[in-house]
Amino acid sequence: MICNRNESRSSSLNNANVPPSVYQTIQNIKSDIKRMRELMNVTPSFSGTVFLLLSPSIMAMHLYRWSFYLYSKHLHAAGRLIWLFNHYLTGADISPESIIGPGCYIGHPVGTVITGKLGTKVSLFGSAILGGGCRDESDIGGGAGLPLVGNNVFIGVNTTILGAIRIGDGAQVGACSLVLEDIPPGKLAFGNPAKVRDVKPIDYEKVAGITKHE
Repeated sequence: MICNRNESRSSSLNNANVPPSVYQTIQNIKSDIKRMRELMNVTPSFSGTVFLLLSPSIMAMHLYRWSFYLYSKHLHAAGRLIWLFNHYLTGADISPESIIGPGCYIGHPVGTVITGKLGTKVSLFGSAILGGGCRDESDIGGGAGLPLVGNNVFIGVNTTILGAIRIGDGAQVGACSLVLEDIPPGKLAFGNPAKVRDVKPIDYEKVAGITKHE
């Protein structure tokens, strides 16, 4: 269950030192495109570039970046309007209050929900949900009662991360997991509820680029 905390939780924007500039927003979008190009082995041809720009994954992040920019400039109505348009167009529900580092990749954004703070080069797949769980209102850096995800984290399809949860750098969360406790850096966790497993993490960066788009 994900609760509405409009009254009780402070905005995750309070954790951002400086609102992004137009230049920073464009650079973040470029980093998202570059990462998807690398992961999917998309050639720098005209058709490859068109494929990237029209892909729902890039559209979802592109629209989020501008909704976050407007929201951080206190143009809340405009930020929410783009957020809603993004939701209707791509199926991704990415709050304009969320803070997402550069190089984020969302594979199959339909059903993906993001509320909290994500580091750089985070990978999420279809129907991954990050949000508040109505269990803990503490702010660990992602906003009151919201997750804080580190850098280079992999989050599998249909995974749910609820509450003030820390996901350490380089951690991996297996598909169809329910995460209710912190996951240490570099560890692999899966299950319902998710538990850290004594299994060697998979190098998804290495195996992801199996399809070449000309």
